[in-house]
Amino acid sequence: MDLDFDKGMCLRTIIRTEKGLTSRIAIVLMALLIMTALACSSCGTQESEPEGVFSLSPELQQELERMLDEVMSENGIPGAVVGVWVPGEGSWVEAKGLADVEAEEAVGISNKVRIGSITKTFLATVILQLVDEGGISLDDPLQEYVPEVPGSGEITVRMLLDHTSGIFDYTSDEDFQEAVDAEPLTKWQPQELVDFAISHEPYFAPGQGWQYSNTNYILLGMIVEEVTGNQVGDEMRTHIYERLGLASTSFPEGPEMSGRHSHGYMYSDDQTDLMDITTTFDPSLAWAAGGMISNLGDLEVWAEALATGELLSSATQEERLTLVDAQQGTQYGLGIVDYKGFLGHGGDIPGFSNAAFYNPSLDVTIVLSLNKNPNDLVFAGLATFMDMVDAILASQTQ
Repeated sequence: MDLDFDKGMCLRTIIRTEKGLTSRIAIVLMALLIMTALACSSCGTQESEPEGVFSLSPELQQELERMLDEVMSENGIPGAVVGVWVPGEGSWVEAKGLADVEAEEAVGISNKVRIGSITKTFLATVILQLVDEGGISLDDPLQEYVPEVPGSGEITVRMLLDHTSGIFDYTSDEDFQEAVDAEPLTKWQPQELVDFAISHEPYFAPGQGWQYSNTNYILLGMIVEEVTGNQVGDEMRTHIYERLGLASTSFPEGPEMSGRHSHGYMYSDDQTDLMDITTTFDPSLAWAAGGMISNLGDLEVWAEALATGELLSSATQEERLTLVDAQQGTQYGLGIVDYKGFLGHGGDIPGFSNAAFYNPSLDVTIVLSLNKNPNDLVFAGLATFMDMVDAILASQTQ
């Protein structure tokens, strides 16, 4: 079913949720992480095992599957792919539901999806590789690259990476939202996105607070292209995809998705129609802040490489993991989220919700992809889900 943007669906509702940490899928992930984190130290650990060993028991797998089923049912999510990997203990990898509702095509484990703000982890890695090469410094002022941003002399590359710049998030600009609603296939230029942001006062003075802003990563993408002379997607392919063998990961130039992929869906504003929006918008609306495509297998590899600094020097990885307090019990580094020792990122973009995290101390990887954004009206269902998980954890500690 084709999406008609003139009939009750407001794409800007989903664009607003592209805040990484504040997105609905972040809440789902956090619930999963809470449950698995305590499972490491209680229900799955026997007295003879070393402290901290994670046991992926059949009971835990069943509980994870039950929770995934409930999340999908309560939120009207057509399909999901989830993986939990524990070397030496096993794995739980599941594909559920439909990749294409109209064709009644089942989701496949290897289906590609749009990964939203997980893109930020790739872009941040390219920036940090340039730091390793001496091409840029984390203390470089933005003024050296994009001087037209107000206060750019006081904003550093580091502040862009960890969202302490104070720069307004262009996705919250009403003119941008209305423009996307009116012409969703517009091919946006990065400077146009920045212009929406700098028409607003900053959230705070540079370095004086924390606020997730997609504008930071549009600017970082512009910096990469100026310093290297290459397109962001080419830099990611050469320095990340090819080195790690991520064959299903790409930075698309248009709305199409090649190969086997899951379709992305959302409900109309009145919650009556499930609409396929897979190719009805141009990913340039998110560009270097959220435009990439990948799949479960590639994200498994990437989550560990990201968290362990495989593609960086140890000094630069240490800089990446210099954290500031963020939201909902998380901390934010240089393009990476830390939630109770799990390092990674969430990612929403119209039609898709994702998360990819790795815990170095437990050697546990969790990747989750859903092919529908939970709408604002079903937030109560996710809150109930979190309450359920809290109850399970409380029973485990008794």
